Amino acid sequence: MGNNITIKVDNFYQQKHNRVEKIIGTISAKNFSKLISGVGLTANPRKSKVGKITTAIQDTLEHDPDLFSFKSKGLLVATGECIPLERGRFTLSFNDASYEGVLDGGHNMLAIGLFILYELAELEMDSTLTQNIVDKCKRWDQFVELWSSLDSELKNDLIDSMAFNIPIEIIFPTQFEAPRFIETVYEISDARNNNDSLSETTKHDHRQYYEILKQSLDPVIRDKIEWKDNEVGISIDSKQIIAMALIPFLAIQRDKALDDLPRINPVNLYSSKATCVSALNTIIKIERDKNGSNEITNPLLVSAFKMLKDLPRLFDLIYSEFPNSYNEISPGFGRIAKVRLYDVSEKAGGSYLRNKPKTKYYEKNCKYQYPEGFIMPIFCSLFEMMKVEGDQVIWKVADPDYFIKENLTEFTKMFLETTIKDNDYNPNSVGKNTGGYLLMAQTIKFAI
Repeated sequence: MGNNITIKVDNFYQQKHNRVEKIIGTISAKNFSKLISGVGLTANPRKSKVGKITTAIQDTLEHDPDLFSFKSKGLLVATGECIPLERGRFTLSFNDASYEGVLDGGHNMLAIGLFILYELAELEMDSTLTQNIVDKCKRWDQFVELWSSLDSELKNDLIDSMAFNIPIEIIFPTQFEAPRFIETVYEISDARNNNDSLSETTKHDHRQYYEILKQSLDPVIRDKIEWKDNEVGISIDSKQIIAMALIPFLAIQRDKALDDLPRINPVNLYSSKATCVSALNTIIKIERDKNGSNEITNPLLVSAFKMLKDLPRLFDLIYSEFPNSYNEISPGFGRIAKVRLYDVSEKAGGSYLRNKPKTKYYEKNCKYQYPEGFIMPIFCSLFEMMKVEGDQVIWKVADPDYFIKENLTEFTKMFLETTIKDNDYNPNSVGKNTGGYLLMAQTIKFAI
């Protein structure tokens, strides 16, 4: 069900185009608050956060509110339908929050919203609100939670007395453009946010490229990933997951099971995450162009993405068990320069850790902390444990966890002698060594 909001736009004029029309004007603090409460920043490709920009905006609101509409570029809002009413009022329809809403001006939204809350706290209009509480709101999600918890009537009483106006642009499709408005919005949004360049992952997440990844992942992992710039409470870079998602496509590439597949170099999964992002985006774009929709329907692609559910768990397994396998062959993993060891006597400094390190994805306790370069050739070579059968990517082994536990020491023995030692125990060199990837792929292949 859609969300309709009626706002009053002052000093407005309209620009017409055969694809997109635009209302340009200013809105009062009262009408601005309607956008916060009813629309938010879901359509914005980036989550705003407190910083120099928001401080400067608030300074203008406090000391020069009359000129705010001249000093700020304001808000850019996309709506699926804009219905003009009398006296400068417009009813805006927001049916899909992923691209309809505030496209640009997120820092204005956050700064102005916080300014209102600071005023509310200073006037002591709400006993539950203090300046310290407002100070804790550093990001958009934190602000919205606080804003929504406060009494609407008290906020409105204060907002009605505020004299500043905010510039606004409202774009909406012509009848001709409506079916493809979503792509037009994405193009406009990307262009308008170029003053603070968006990451490629943020741009493509905004275009819903990664929904198939999110659906495939364990929710425990999915909720830790920074899909959008400045998301709060995250611990995993989306580029790491995107690179990992290419491992099943290495099996597809080996078996020549898919036309138009961009060439994937397994070394890039460690050394060039940007190249991995580009490769995955290309795969998804080709499929979307074939379908004429955002859906991924090719069963081979769907099955490849589903393999992603197992991969973070298997990465953690290898990370935890690799030091034990190394020590079985050559005791002294903890003496490698880049390796740190948890010490039960709680020594501080040197090669010792006071607290137990944790695995990257599921945050399980382990004994050693070390760079990923030491295990990436093994992990990336897991594609040799996969095969294409019909139109599906599946595991060759019944239990990949058990297979890894049973064979990791043998894999490590070969890897230690030919790659780790030859690269002087330098994890970065190991992670970028093409021969190490070839060796581990062949070793896993022959072990099955």
